[in-house]
Amino acid sequence: MVLAMIFGGHLLPFGWLYKSKSYMYSSIIVTISVLIIGCTCSPDIIALFMLLYEIVFTGCFFIENKKLMQETQSK
Repeated sequence: MVLAMIFGGHLLPFGWLYKSKSYMYSSIIVTISVLIIGCTCSPDIIALFMLLYEIVFTGCFFIENKKLMQETQSK
């Protein structure tokens, strides 16, 4: 649980550095969700949540990157 919360917390500076909403929202969502899940469920559920969230996280980056590429090509 603690490692997952540290992972979530370290994303916030990247959100500021790269001006990425995916990083900022993920930082908040992961940290709070893992805290709640960790206090109520087994460690297996935390691992499953993080695995599924990483898939969603990657998809958000692909979408964000695609939009950024379209914006830079149109300029």
